[in-house]
Amino acid sequence: KTDLVLLGTHIKVADLVHKLTNTSFSQYPVVDKDADGHGTGTLVGSISRVDLISLLSHREIFYTHGERDDLASHDTLSYADLDSARPKLPLPAQGDIGKHLSTEESRKYFIFHPTSRSHLTH
Repeated sequence: KTDLVLLGTHIKVADLVHKLTNTSFSQYPVVDKDADGHGTGTLVGSISRVDLISLLSHREIFYTHGERDDLASHDTLSYADLDSARPKLPLPAQGDIGKHLSTEESRKYFIFHPTSRSHLTH
């Protein structure tokens, strides 16, 4: 039996990499939780493994803890930008996911939120 792996709307980049390197799910539910575990836990959507790997190549959408206070000022990521970063098949080996990230980048955070940098616009 494998437990379901949930992603919060705010997640530390290193935690996201850890989940991707230690699981092989193709889809991940996203729930209303910040990086500290606060929130309602309500399901807000889902995101594919391929899209998560693609998002890790967009370092410009990572933020440090204090920057998240003004979500309205954050840029959005277009679907075309995400699509252009999609890894070609075969996907990277689980152990290779996130190896391109620096220690500083791994300490940053990522937001899955409609008003945030990582929101996908069409």
